[in-house]
Amino acid sequence: MLYEDLVIYILELLYFSPAGTIEYKTLASSSRISKLWTKPAQNLLFHACHIHNRETLKSLRRGLATPRGESLRRITRVLTLDIAHLTPLFGQAPKSLSELDIGPALGLFPNLYELRLILRRIPSLSKAALRLLNAKSISPIRALVVRIVDDKMDRYSDVLFQLLESFPSVERVSFDGRGTYRWQSRRTYSRPVPSRLRELRLDLHHTHPSPTGDDFSWLIANPELLEVLYLADLVLDRTFEAFIQQVAPNLRALRLSSSLRTDLACLSRWVGLMLRLEELVIRNDLPGADCFRASTDLGPLLDALPSTVTHLGFTLFSSREFGRVEEMLKGGLVTDRLANLATLTLIITFRLSKRRLEAFRHELRVRALRLFNHTDEDIVFAFVGFRYASLLLFHHLYFDRPGKPSYSNAPVPPTLEL
Repeated sequence: MLYEDLVIYILELLYFSPAGTIEYKTLASSSRISKLWTKPAQNLLFHACHIHNRETLKSLRRGLATPRGESLRRITRVLTLDIAHLTPLFGQAPKSLSELDIGPALGLFPNLYELRLILRRIPSLSKAALRLLNAKSISPIRALVVRIVDDKMDRYSDVLFQLLESFPSVERVSFDGRGTYRWQSRRTYSRPVPSRLRELRLDLHHTHPSPTGDDFSWLIANPELLEVLYLADLVLDRTFEAFIQQVAPNLRALRLSSSLRTDLACLSRWVGLMLRLEELVIRNDLPGADCFRASTDLGPLLDALPSTVTHLGFTLFSSREFGRVEEMLKGGLVTDRLANLATLTLIITFRLSKRRLEAFRHELRVRALRLFNHTDEDIVFAFVGFRYASLLLFHHLYFDRPGKPSYSNAPVPPTLEL
């Protein structure tokens, strides 16, 4: 007979498919193996809930009204809603979720940790929708993910700021914008936004005009709280100097993605201020982009890097550049600058043999070598996404009990480790 902790560990290994999607069918089948498997399988199965349309929401309400549904809704930690502003056909009820469904859906789950919104044609939330979000029955949200999937939206997008006003307890934010929209700033958004952010991830997909550092500093009310900062597809020029200086002392993770040579010109100086930094990943947006060249820019960066760094990542453009980087990293190990380096991420635009990569890893003595092709989507956000962080939080809340073994390293996102 299997012990409960072993069953939990097996289920966590089965949670993600190789592609990184949740194996709902496998978890549902596992819940029927025996009574020992039922509760832990259903805990994982109902950990995250994705509501695509209004019919799904109605069915979910009926199911959660049962005695068993009452217990299941209390273990849901992550809620994803697809919201669209679509005009229904005459005489037909709308099939898609609207902004007015966000508040009622949140009220179904009293212990919710993370809200994910996929928005179509919604530049801002109406007053009616905001009143529903501020209902007393809604639990405080700690993590917020907003994805705008419009191709064309030449207007200000208020949704993120409105949600931060409605949920002042939010500590982790991810905003992924599609289309041409304008980022709000202290000049264009009149109301103050309460903020206690510890983690900020922004992928603005070349918003025009690109926000300046001042456009972000107003969003960080308490700079000393911010520990994780991911900025993708932005012009990271000297206007970010004051913002970076504000947040640098307590940053533990920094991931940047940009295109222009003038971007990241101050990166070495910025990194020199980050005495607690553990992770630094730099990606060039385009294969031909020139914002960071490891062959010329990595040396000064390594000199400024604090010895606390355990994860380093950057883009390489040729095997010749790979050879030069290899020598620089060896030098960093000799001087103990990279003494704690455990994970190295390489984003490449050329072909490398597995034999050379294995020799490279062996000489550097890194625990994990993660390899991405430059054409892979969302490299900067690929392997520490919200879904994994949330699941590990769920594991900590439910399974790391006194006197029980902890399996805090599972599940992990799929990566290539050589």
